[in-house]
Parts: sequence; C-alpha cells; structure tokens
Amino acid sequence: MVAFPDGGESSYWHDRDSGNWDAYLMKEVIPQVAERFGIDSSRIAIGGISMGGFGALDLAMHHRGRFCAAGGHSPALFTSGGESAQGHLMMPGTSPRTT
Repeated sequence: MVAFPDGGESSYWHDRDSGNWDAYLMKEVIPQVAERFGIDSSRIAIGGISMGGFGALDLAMHHRGRFCAAGGHSPALFTSGGESAQGHLMMPGTSPRTT
C-alpha cells in the first residue's frame, strides 16, 4: 500500500503557520490508511521526492521509532523546518532577501 497525500505547493509536512501538517499526517492520514487497508503499523515506511523528501526525513527525525524506514529522493535538505517554510536559506554572514 502506498499513500500519496497532496500538500500543494508547500508540502514540507512540518507544523507551521499555514497548518499542522506533521500532526495531520501522524494523527489522521497514517492512522486512517492503516485502519482502512489493515496495515501492520510496525511496518510503515515514509519517503518523498524533493520537498516531500525533506518532509519524510523531518517526520522520521521527529518521530523516531515510528517508521521502519525513511528515505528521500533528491530531498530538499535544510537544517530545520523553519528554514524551508521561509522559502530561502540564509548563509552565514548574509542578510535576508527582500522582495
């Protein structure tokens, strides 16, 4: 069984101002899929592509032991979820971009 929730344009899947995406996946999507399809909850893996890869790795990091495996294909890697939600990274010694 594979589930692909659609997070729209900003699907990093961590809790932030625009929504409690981590909680949504952990408390709603995964339990509903497991119940509906009779999934063994000890054999749930998580993965994603690009932003979803970051989200999968971030969820696995914040919910250690919950997944039997985690992976990302070309994940967008950031040191924290807050950096990804801003849409840019600040390198040491630089100032934020203005628009």
